[in-house]
Amino acid sequence: MATIKSNQADSIDMNKMISYMNREINLYWSAFESNDGNNLCSIHKVPQHLLQVDQNSYEPIILSIGPYRHGAQNLIAMEREKWKCLDFILKLNCELSLQDYIRAIYKIEKQARFYYSQDISMNKRKFVQMLLLDSCFILVKVDGTVGAPIPLEEADTNGEECHNSGQAVESNSVQIHATDTSVHEIELTNLRDNEPEPQSNRAYGYDCSSSGEWYANFVWHDLFLLENQIPFFIIETVYNIALSKCRVRAPLREQIVDCVEDILRQFPKGTGESNRPKDFHHLLHLCHMYLKPTHKFVEINQPQLKISFFNHLVHLGQRYFNLGPEKEENEQQQLLTHSINCFQDKQLPNYWRQAVQYHETGVQLKTREYSFNDRHSLLDIKFSSGVLEVPRFVIDENTESLFKNLIALEQTDPRFGNDITAYIAFMSQFVSTSEDVVLLARRGIIVHMLDSDDEVSAMFTRLGTNIFFDFGTDSYHYLKILCHTLEEYYQSRLNRWMAWLWRNHFSNPWLALGVFAAIVVLVCTIVQTIFTVLAYRQPR
Repeated sequence: MATIKSNQADSIDMNKMISYMNREINLYWSAFESNDGNNLCSIHKVPQHLLQVDQNSYEPIILSIGPYRHGAQNLIAMEREKWKCLDFILKLNCELSLQDYIRAIYKIEKQARFYYSQDISMNKRKFVQMLLLDSCFILVKVDGTVGAPIPLEEADTNGEECHNSGQAVESNSVQIHATDTSVHEIELTNLRDNEPEPQSNRAYGYDCSSSGEWYANFVWHDLFLLENQIPFFIIETVYNIALSKCRVRAPLREQIVDCVEDILRQFPKGTGESNRPKDFHHLLHLCHMYLKPTHKFVEINQPQLKISFFNHLVHLGQRYFNLGPEKEENEQQQLLTHSINCFQDKQLPNYWRQAVQYHETGVQLKTREYSFNDRHSLLDIKFSSGVLEVPRFVIDENTESLFKNLIALEQTDPRFGNDITAYIAFMSQFVSTSEDVVLLARRGIIVHMLDSDDEVSAMFTRLGTNIFFDFGTDSYHYLKILCHTLEEYYQSRLNRWMAWLWRNHFSNPWLALGVFAAIVVLVCTIVQTIFTVLAYRQPR
């Protein structure tokens, strides 16, 4: 009898477990389908092996966005600014109350949770409150997307006052009984639940309202961190509610794109008005889309022939003496032509070399000039006729953090590809010593504002540390053909000899002129000798 009861209990537990697991699966796919086909879990935690290299590059300085860093003691100061931004957003549409915003976010709260790779321990009330405050801060602070915030002390005297919104922000606790039965009672409490309310921002060490350029610099640094993101559709929801009464308003994504373009103005971008990014998950993803290469090189699968010695001579003539027609070949065709030998040799290494080594082999290093007819991104490196054109790379104090978070984005989610990782893998070897930095800075390829050239090479070394990047022959990345092309050029004995000859004997124009005159005299002597022999053997 006891055995029968035990079997029944196990059966009941099994049914509960099956029911629970099916419910979780259905919940996952319901959130997936409600996201218009976009995959979820695009906001990940930075892997531990990357944090070991430099943890500071992934941590916010003054601002917490999203649940991962929420509540950190060193970021509490900016929470007051978020409440001021919320008050400003509420005053944009006096016909709506705080309840309308909370109700709208509450309906998409579950979908927002699925954007994070780790479980969020925050309850619904705190999570919805955090999403609302962070969204309002981004809307107000991102280059004045919806205007500048009105100081609280001036709200009573300037413009039309919205009593509902003011009371909502000033009160320590507001309870909302939603008419929608799916929205339960939500309590909006001040973020300072466990902290004494400060008298002013100076209680936290500085006054945000009187901040200068350093404040904007730190804010943008923090907004581009992988762990400091919220789904962009949350921000759009708040924006659409706040400006629902405006007859004419620009789409929010266009305004955000304009602002990010201005922030990334030091980097060349291959996008124009017709192909600007539109579908992005969050701000770091938008930054990633702007820096992606504008072209993809295809693999070579067709039978190939050896390049003749005559073709080498023609190429070297064009390279050193500007001989032959000056016509611009298609870049893809050039790479296919120069890669013929190296793809036949399976033993060629799949890595890059230092800029100084390429220079000594005769590779001419140039800055790829950006123009209306030649739009390219930072990653669009070009190699043709012995000339390696690299887009100008401007380096400042935020560059390392930005690219580390972009690499972390790719390393944690294969959907974003490996273009940034491949570029950094190239640059970490291309710029591995201070001599490389000096050479590239002289060519205008690198422009940096760091203290020394050694810091630049050390930065690229750190960027390439502990990243997973497959150099194998079976793997593919957008610089793979370029890698083989440069290696084939580097290992060519003829290229090495011509580079040595040019560097040691033709660098001086007078010496080059003397050598050229000697060659002319030698050729004339040979021709005269030939005619003399012919006249002797066949006299008239």
